[in-house]
Amino acid sequence: MPIHSYILKYFEEHPNERTNGVQQENPPNERRPSIHQIEDQTIQFDQYELPIRIYTPDLQEHYSLLVFFHEGRFMNGNLEASDVACRMISSFTGYKLIAIDYTATLEHIAETFNTCYEVTKWIT
Repeated sequence: MPIHSYILKYFEEHPNERTNGVQQENPPNERRPSIHQIEDQTIQFDQYELPIRIYTPDLQEHYSLLVFFHEGRFMNGNLEASDVACRMISSFTGYKLIAIDYTATLEHIAETFNTCYEVTKWIT
């Protein structure tokens, strides 16, 4: 699939970001969307030890659940880079959101997919 001309132009002007990912900066915590609770945890199973971040929109007896996988390779994705988006999704939907941190590389796409699948099974 060809790269859109605007994206190609950006990468021509910023060649390091094409291989290292586009750097993102979030606003300070006090300027991010508010949410009831955020918990950072680490899950361990089989050979995996992955950080997760749990977003709770408000106090409820039951929640629908959304598992969130960050942008990955080209956006330099991780829990922090996705924090604002996860806060907004959880707040707007009322879902408890679990964001998974993982290494996403094009060279190991099958391993990345399998890790995400195993984490989702572990959560459910």
